[in-house]
Amino acid sequence: MALTVQWLLLTALGLAQLKSTAALLPPAALSTLHTRHGVRGIGVGCGWSAGAAVAGQRRRCVKMLEDSATVDTEREKKREEAQRLQQMAAAAAAAALAAEERAKNIQSGAMQQLAMLSKAAKVESEKTRFRAEVEARAKEGARLSAQADEEEKTRGTTTFATELAGKARIEMRLADEAQRKLSALEGKSETAGVQLQTPREPPTVASVMDALKGVCLIPVTGTRTDLLRCTDDLDSLKMAGKLSVWNSAGADSLAAGSYRGGSSAAQVRAITGVADETNLDISLGVSSYKALQYKNYASGGLMFVGGLGLIIAGAAENTGMVALGKVGPAIESFGYGALILNILAGFFSDQTSNWMSSRLFQFDVTGYRKRAVTCEAAHLLVAYICGLPLEAYSRQYVGYPLKSRPTGRAQIYSTRRGDPEVPPRKRVFGLPPWASLEDNDVDDDGILANLDVMPIKNGYSSKEIDLLSLVLLAAPVAECMELGSSSNGAIVYQQLDTCMLMSQDCMPPSKMQAQARWGLVKSAGILKKNKNKLAAVVAALEREESLQQVIAAIETTRD
Repeated sequence: MALTVQWLLLTALGLAQLKSTAALLPPAALSTLHTRHGVRGIGVGCGWSAGAAVAGQRRRCVKMLEDSATVDTEREKKREEAQRLQQMAAAAAAAALAAEERAKNIQSGAMQQLAMLSKAAKVESEKTRFRAEVEARAKEGARLSAQADEEEKTRGTTTFATELAGKARIEMRLADEAQRKLSALEGKSETAGVQLQTPREPPTVASVMDALKGVCLIPVTGTRTDLLRCTDDLDSLKMAGKLSVWNSAGADSLAAGSYRGGSSAAQVRAITGVADETNLDISLGVSSYKALQYKNYASGGLMFVGGLGLIIAGAAENTGMVALGKVGPAIESFGYGALILNILAGFFSDQTSNWMSSRLFQFDVTGYRKRAVTCEAAHLLVAYICGLPLEAYSRQYVGYPLKSRPTGRAQIYSTRRGDPEVPPRKRVFGLPPWASLEDNDVDDDGILANLDVMPIKNGYSSKEIDLLSLVLLAAPVAECMELGSSSNGAIVYQQLDTCMLMSQDCMPPSKMQAQARWGLVKSAGILKKNKNKLAAVVAALEREESLQQVIAAIETTRD
């Protein structure tokens, strides 16, 4: 029974399997199978066929599972292998990068060391070259300067001497530039040259004083080279933006053409503030010299008293009408002594004038001290603005005005090349026919105007006369503007007249008067524009400060 049931189950399972297999077979194969075996053949072998099909199917399934497991295992192995290879590649890349970085560092260090060695060698080479250049150019500049001075003295050739002086100036500038570059290489300065720049902020007293350290403000020897070195140093500081007022009077603002020939007393009055009813010559001190005035008072008094004493003593002795007793000889001796003293004062006129000027300043007679300091400050300020070098400077008062020191404690070179050593033209009686600012009828043809018209070699050029006019006439203008009138102007007018007689081209009296009027007008404009600076310089001179401190006051005071 059990076997029958088991057979039936297997038969049913085989049929089901056969059915499912037949469903998978194509129609042509199914038709062939029916034709060969018939229905009975299929029915008889269905049990065996079903079992075989099941077993085959099972084997295939098992094999597929085994194959799938093998494939998964292989795939996992390949994945692990790939990951391992990736890790090895990453490690190798990292090692390569590290090796490359080490190589770069080694190469960079070596290159830096080589660069430092190369730079050091180059710096030493540059130092040697600059030292040689400084020495060579300094020698050449000195040679050209000496040759220029020699040409002026021996040949009087202004053009050639000026050309040589220009070459000397170029050589000295190049020598200074090489010295600055050498200092930069040696670490003594931050820059190797001077660059034109605008100051970022207004200069202070400390910055100006620091900039002036090592700058020679007073030439040592007074030679052309020495003067050029001083002015070039200040010019360089101005180009570097450390100074702004030095040599700030431009050529356009000093052009004389707008006033020469058209200047008049009315123009001078308008800018200086002198009233129409006031004498212009007295207000601007054309003939005023207080020291000489007081000396003349003293001389006249001595002459009067001495002469009177002699008259009285002589009359008493001759007539016997006046009984003087022992007083008579004393009066006579006093009279002779007064006359002798007056004669000695005449022989030593300059010395007595200087002594009188010092006494007036010492005792401040009629406010003389303020007037003298104002004039000295005006000379110094305008000279600094015009870019003229100083010959000497004294912190203490040395007398003003003096013929030997016409600008007081700050003696100023009349030009940037020094004072021309040429004799002035001779004038009959030595009297200037233009010695009045108000006179509009100056005689150019009279005997007093008879001058040698031949050019003077190495004399003052027209531009040098312009600058000199501004510096000299600034004193009476400042004194008049600040204190109402000038009491010390005579010396500077005489000085200007002498310099105009030393000009290259002959200046007739009318042109001299026009030059003086132009100088008054222009200097008044400069002083008005720099009124606060003038007050600062006056205060500095009253405190007897150094030249560096005076320049710092000029540069830092705002108008």
